Amino acid sequence: MRRRERADPTARLRRVRALPPTPAALPELIRALADPSTDIVSAALTALAHIGGAAEAEHLRGMLLTVDLGLVPDVAATLRTLGDRAAVPAAVAGLADSSLGTRMAAATVLGVLGDPAAVAPLAAALADPIAGVRRCALTALAQIGPAPDVEAACAP
Repeated sequence: MRRRERADPTARLRRVRALPPTPAALPELIRALADPSTDIVSAALTALAHIGGAAEAEHLRGMLLTVDLGLVPDVAATLRTLGDRAAVPAAVAGLADSSLGTRMAAATVLGVLGDPAAVAPLAAALADPIAGVRRCALTALAQIGPAPDVEAACAP
């Protein structure tokens, strides 16, 4: 990549969007996940959802609870598309983290993943001392949908 392209986010975005939907593009897509532009990261996630595999899912899981909070739903959706079942336990563990951002990200991830196994941990997060975490947990429970487990977890 030329110096001008590195400095121009529009050129970097075009480059990511122009990558072929083949495994040959995976190394460049993985590099794009570290770009400072959330638009470029989002474009890379979209492409990874179509051509990624287990190795890419593992990389995404590593950034799941540390990425910009605005990108958390995109990362989680990509993991869901890739069929990554290991993301749920990682996110559940994040609900108990000391960091506010990590707890909010974890609840958001669990909502996007939509796994009913997350209902009990999300219900417990409704008692978090921080309103933002409680809101994310409640939103996640709503995303998981009307199910006996969700209704029982939210009952007074």
